[in-house]
Amino acid sequence: MNESAGRCQILFVLGPSGAGKSTFAEHLAIERQWLHFEIDQFPNGDGIDIHGLRGVWNSLYDDKNPVALAEELRSRTVGQKKIGCVLSFPSGLVLLPTHIQAASAASIKVIYLYGSAAHCINAFLERERNTGRNLSFDHWVANNCAAYLMMSRPEFGSHRIHVFTPTGVHRSYEDVFAELFPETKSG
Repeated sequence: MNESAGRCQILFVLGPSGAGKSTFAEHLAIERQWLHFEIDQFPNGDGIDIHGLRGVWNSLYDDKNPVALAEELRSRTVGQKKIGCVLSFPSGLVLLPTHIQAASAASIKVIYLYGSAAHCINAFLERERNTGRNLSFDHWVANNCAAYLMMSRPEFGSHRIHVFTPTGVHRSYEDVFAELFPETKSG
């Protein structure tokens, strides 16, 4: 692995619908020159397959071996002359602590953008109205409840980033980034 690939940050962004996973990842791609892989391709298929990552993903997911995935993502990132790589996942995916520990060993940071269910649902419904897709409250419940309960467990606490203010407004992406990477704060 070359030196620039070794410094390349990899971030997995998970969380409930409405938390802002894709929007945060798009912000990193546009404002910070990160390579973004949208894994949440609803209703068009599985982004792992769409982006040609199935074999290396399965090594992490099934075998808790992140090495090939990390190398592939770093290679693609450096090849695109980007400084980091972010993958945004569907709301139903919860990586278990064993997955997170394995990913961390390969310098992959796993985070859950998180907020109260009410704030996530409100943000989801507003987005659906604004985009005209109009997925419903029932869609959120059917596709988020089990995963939301799992990611709410105490063992995930150190991997959750609360993305809403107390009044339910999304925090700024720069604030979220600074919380994720405090070493990048200036001044």
